[in-house]
Amino acid sequence: MNFQELEKLLATTDIIDPSYPLRGTYVWLPTGFKFKELVFDTIKEKIEKIGYKQYQFPRLVPGSALRKVTRSIANFEDKVFWLRKGEEPLDVFLNPTGECGIYSMFNRWIKSHADLPLKMFQIGSTFRPHKHPYSLLNSDEFTSLLEAHSAHETKEDAQYEFEKVIEVLKDVHDSLGIPYKMLTRPQWGNLPVSEKMVSFETYLPAKEVSFNVGVAYYQGQIYSKAFDIKFLTKDGKHEYTHQVTFGISERVLAAMLSLHVDEYGLEILPEFAPYQAVVIPVYTGENDHFVREYAEKIKEGLHGVRVIIDDSKKVLPRKKFPMWRRKGIPVRIGVSLEDVKNHTVRVYRRDKDEPETLPSIELEQKSLQYFKEIKSHIIGKSEKILNEKIKDASSYDDISRIVGQNGIARLEWCGTEECGRGIMEDFHGEILGVSMNEIPHKSCVRCQSKPNHIAYYAQRAYSP
Repeated sequence: MNFQELEKLLATTDIIDPSYPLRGTYVWLPTGFKFKELVFDTIKEKIEKIGYKQYQFPRLVPGSALRKVTRSIANFEDKVFWLRKGEEPLDVFLNPTGECGIYSMFNRWIKSHADLPLKMFQIGSTFRPHKHPYSLLNSDEFTSLLEAHSAHETKEDAQYEFEKVIEVLKDVHDSLGIPYKMLTRPQWGNLPVSEKMVSFETYLPAKEVSFNVGVAYYQGQIYSKAFDIKFLTKDGKHEYTHQVTFGISERVLAAMLSLHVDEYGLEILPEFAPYQAVVIPVYTGENDHFVREYAEKIKEGLHGVRVIIDDSKKVLPRKKFPMWRRKGIPVRIGVSLEDVKNHTVRVYRRDKDEPETLPSIELEQKSLQYFKEIKSHIIGKSEKILNEKIKDASSYDDISRIVGQNGIARLEWCGTEECGRGIMEDFHGEILGVSMNEIPHKSCVRCQSKPNHIAYYAQRAYSP
């Protein structure tokens, strides 16, 4: 399913409407909005467990804050949306990410070691101009970016926090059913905004490219020096804070919605399905009120399950079953007058083609089993997609073949900038990063010297 087909599927299943009259932007429809809320609620819960508290900052940021970044780090002034009041330019821009606004306040809040660690996150819209914006991938406005920032007394404290953040992001991706390779990005391939960056790379079938979702940055004192964030130590000295940041945006939803599909439509993990079950009464015109009452009884008996009854007359019952399958609902439950008489239900699972008839008294317990099996099925398929795209490359011919087939080349690399840039000049794509736990054994694919890293190389989807 290519990206245009995916957009059409999302529009016809009440997820998003990409026809908003501004390129690359989109409207979250009710089902999609609820799906998004459930996903971000899960992420919030996980990061709150390691001590992060939620804040809400303005989306408007003073230009003076950005100039601090320009002077000390890099010039991003042509990469933001500047505001005007009528024809009058304002020294105000829309938030692309939170550093400028948040660290301006860290400067005010942090005065002593007693104020540390400070760990916070926010969720909100971010604005960043793109030459070719696409819905969900790199829109000029993301309506939800969860970004977290922390400031610490010592380098050791910050590095320990960075490791905790990595573990939380692993848990997040696992819970959302997103397969990934956890890779450290080459520093020479990025602006100097951090001392270390770890990216969670997955595969986007709709674009046939690698796609990064969660990211974590060990910033050290780069931003604390730019924003003069100092604190009084226990020894009475003034020191700059050591900082960590990480984030995950609506791209996480793009990954889930692209990976969790099949020829029938969406496959939504039960935890994140706005409706986990739909009861579909099949009316015949005879004693229909009994069928309706039975449907209500079935719904009430599914405690802790998000259930809807579809007894609308706009669509015939026989067409409702494939319609709800297309929407990705985990379990569809058919009830008829015969089921009323026999105290049964017909269950259509999202991961099965044939229905199962069972006593209604068993439905609640069975549903929990179904949800577990459906989740395992979806995650297994997603992992297979990524694993099948990764191929070992021991030569230039291998890289050319794998990348040419829209795959991800796993190669051995000496780690030098010369060889890294040389490979990137010779092939479309880029070094996504180096593995954090795989050990090379042969030789660098380019210079044949002793390798230091297992690297992954592919064409990557648009940056956020």
